[in-house]
Amino acid sequence: MKTTITALLIAAAVSASAQKAGIEVPAAAKAAFEKAHPNAQHVKWSLEDQDFEAEFDQDGQEMSVVVDAAGAIKETELELKVNLLPNPIHEYVMNKYPGKKIKEGAKITLADGTVKYEAEVGGEEGDLLFDSQGHFIGQEKDEDKDGDEKDEKD
Repeated sequence: MKTTITALLIAAAVSASAQKAGIEVPAAAKAAFEKAHPNAQHVKWSLEDQDFEAEFDQDGQEMSVVVDAAGAIKETELELKVNLLPNPIHEYVMNKYPGKKIKEGAKITLADGTVKYEAEVGGEEGDLLFDSQGHFIGQEKDEDKDGDEKDEKD
C-alpha cells in the first residue's frame, strides 16, 4: 500500500512538473522514468530534440534521463564533482585550454552501457566529451550564431 501511494505521489509530481513547463510527456516516457527512478524528487521535464529529458534529484545527487516517446531510456546523466572526473580529462583541459578550469562534470551512461564523461569549461568551448578512459571524443557547443547546436571533434 505504501509503495502504491509513493508511486502515485511521484506520478503526480512528474505530471505537474511537465505541465508547468508546457510539455506534454507521453505516458510511456513517464512510466519508464518512474520505473527506473522511483525515488526521484523535484522532476523537471524538457524537450531534447524529439525526446524528453527529466532533470531531478535522487539520493542527494543531481541527475537527468533522456527518454523517447515510446519509453526507451536513451541515456542517464549523473552530475559529478569536478575532482571525480578521470585524470586524463583534467590533463586535456590544462593542455588544450591553459588558464581555464572545469566548471561542472558529469558521467553519462548510454542505453547500451557505454560510459562517457562531460566537462563544462564554459565560454566558446561549451561541453567537452570524453570516453570512459578520459580520452577526448568531441565538443558540444551550446549554440552557434544561428541558434543551432554544434558538435565538433578535435
